[in-house]
Amino acid sequence: MAFGQGIVKKSVISAVELLDTREIMQQLVDITNEGSSFAMWYSWTDRYEPVAQTSWSDKVNVELFSIETITNPSVTVHTANTEITIRVANANGTSFPNKGEILVIPGANKARAIVKEKTADPGGDLLRLKSENGANLNLANGQKLAVNGSAASEGGGPVASRHYLPTTRRNNIQIWDETIYESTDIQMAADVELEINGTKRYLNKQEIEGTLQMMKKISMDLLFAKGTGDNFIITNPTHSDADGAISTTRGVLPHIEAEGINIPGATIGDDLFNDLKRQYDKKRIKGVFDVLGGTELDIQWDEYFYNLGAVPGIAPDNSRWMVSGDKLNLGIKEYTRYGLTFRKMPLLAFNDPNTANFTGSAGYNNYALIIPTAPVALYGGQSAPGIRIRYMPLPMDGNGNVTSNGKYRTTDHGRYANIPTTEKRTVKRLCETKQGLHMLNAPHCTAIELQSSGS
Repeated sequence: MAFGQGIVKKSVISAVELLDTREIMQQLVDITNEGSSFAMWYSWTDRYEPVAQTSWSDKVNVELFSIETITNPSVTVHTANTEITIRVANANGTSFPNKGEILVIPGANKARAIVKEKTADPGGDLLRLKSENGANLNLANGQKLAVNGSAASEGGGPVASRHYLPTTRRNNIQIWDETIYESTDIQMAADVELEINGTKRYLNKQEIEGTLQMMKKISMDLLFAKGTGDNFIITNPTHSDADGAISTTRGVLPHIEAEGINIPGATIGDDLFNDLKRQYDKKRIKGVFDVLGGTELDIQWDEYFYNLGAVPGIAPDNSRWMVSGDKLNLGIKEYTRYGLTFRKMPLLAFNDPNTANFTGSAGYNNYALIIPTAPVALYGGQSAPGIRIRYMPLPMDGNGNVTSNGKYRTTDHGRYANIPTTEKRTVKRLCETKQGLHMLNAPHCTAIELQSSGS
């Protein structure tokens, strides 16, 4: 790749044509020392799917059991082998335990109690309990109760069944529409020369920068946007301008903050991996995880593996590493522990000095996001990718001023467009896309806010 001088008479192309071509796009990225963006990465790994409407939803299976909480300020240890009535948090018949089910009572003796009767109450359902074997029931206000079994009476009826509505996951598209290139006849001399399949072609450097800038905005929105909801389908949108409604999609981090595992103030090490194992086993999550992050993730990741050899009782310092002369390579990108495989994937969105990683920033540079790669089970026995990018297909056809790959579409305007549209010796290239994050596995994802080790 080289910068030419003067007007180069070769076929002009749009940067959008190259967004799905990893090798070429990496060459463009290297011009400004940029890194691969979240949006580029998902395009390369074929996780873009078309959608026909502005919002979407999926029904996702829910847990089969729930925990109940005692809300009786006066309740205390019940020593008599008699029935006792307690009040619980969920009201109007919505509490989880049913008549005939058996609850385990926390305490030294781990007593079990049979639910003799359940009464719906607006102030909290009432459960009448009796110890299974006469042991003391160590009841207390705020105590958690879990169903541990059931027992039906001779000649009696069955324990009542439950019907669960699946959880609905929703999100919507966002429109990005920007001027990625605008130039006069003289300014058009600043070009970048490429050879694609043996053919010499060129791009304007300004367009490369405009395209990368737009891709970075899209990536940051897909990662961090709070989301407005679908303003395109409601009468009174929460955001609009003189032309119409404005919607933003909801990003990865806000999804995890609302539904996933959140670990603040952590450091990569044994304690963290042990905690993740415990959390993931509760949610029955296994397999391979992508770990997205920036410099802080890189530093703590390598420091952890470097220091493994210094753990007492394991081995002398650094004995686990192959050292050749004065070179030590710690570039470990994948780590398997307890049957869980973690793949480190640094992303620019966490490091950019003017959007994320600066003194006084929002602190995204210290985050590590752990994303399972396995598909998510859907209600009805189907499955779908845990994360994908949905896009509304844009027209592929048009005149010589239009370039489209279905996801992104550019249109040229001006005298120097392929088909002139004005008398002025200028050209302007506009780029549009309609995309949104579709995230089903938020409850299985983890957001770790790492303790900063420097500036």
